[in-house]
Amino acid sequence: MDIIGDISKYRKQLMGLATIWIIYLHFCNYGNWKYIPFGLFNSLFGSVGVSIFCILSGMGIAFSLTKGNVLDYFIRRMRRLFPAIILICTPFFAYRDFFLNVEEHGVCRFFLDITGLSFWMFGDERFWYLYFIILMYLLSPIFNHCNSKCMGVVIVLVSIVFPFVLNACFNTFFVNAHLAIPRVTPYLIGFFLQKWGDTQLKVTKRSFIIIILTTLLAQPLRLLGNHILNRSVQVMIAIAIIMIFIRIYPYISKIAFMNKLLMFFGEHSLEFYLVHVALIWLFKGPWGLELTELINLLLIFILTIMYGTFVHKVSLIEKGSASKK
Repeated sequence: MDIIGDISKYRKQLMGLATIWIIYLHFCNYGNWKYIPFGLFNSLFGSVGVSIFCILSGMGIAFSLTKGNVLDYFIRRMRRLFPAIILICTPFFAYRDFFLNVEEHGVCRFFLDITGLSFWMFGDERFWYLYFIILMYLLSPIFNHCNSKCMGVVIVLVSIVFPFVLNACFNTFFVNAHLAIPRVTPYLIGFFLQKWGDTQLKVTKRSFIIIILTTLLAQPLRLLGNHILNRSVQVMIAIAIIMIFIRIYPYISKIAFMNKLLMFFGEHSLEFYLVHVALIWLFKGPWGLELTELINLLLIFILTIMYGTFVHKVSLIEKGSASKK
């Protein structure tokens, strides 16, 4: 198995799988949806889709840093995120801070929300992944200067231990950012895998079986109830699922509908995630609509697809106009 080449080949489909996974998880997590066996799914997999997202994002950014200089890299990242921030995050926070909670929030809170500081300072989880990935975008050029493979391994190992230290020494901050801190590890795994992975890096059948067995044997660690350990095991599951996916996808791709579906969700992954998070909160919170009702979930799903597709088209227009300059 040519692991780098195969992941790159099916990256968009993997992103689509992760996006569908996250939407499914949100429906279950926030709505206690009675139509699906959420308890079993959550016990087995949890938010593994987010870990897959992080691994693929790390690989994508490592590849992006090979194109042009650092300034070009930041401009490309800004153009990718800017339409989503303007068309999704800005109206959401404006509605929440200036209309729903104007007495408690207002201009200062809006500034903290739109910059992501409210997540790191107060634990406001709305769009947390966006602000986590922005931080990773900012730090990635520094990681890219790590030219020693041993140092890269050390950085990944430190990222595994770091959440435990942060939780012990700065518990309040860790509690606020608990969704993001353990996700640094899968991002770095993807980043350094892409940075140093030879295109001929192979995974033998024996290695593949060992990885799967190790992942299965690590599952009892989740019974300890430790949030950080649980996230670490989810990273192992994510790696195993990615490897299984790229082995079986040549057969799945023969189903045209499945291939198009995963490609579609993968291409719109950022926009669908942000719109879905916003709608889940609005439906469940100020609009007071029951998420246990199938009609409301279908409405959220349809609106997510429609508005997310619109925002993505705007980003493509902006990207096209920028490339002509």
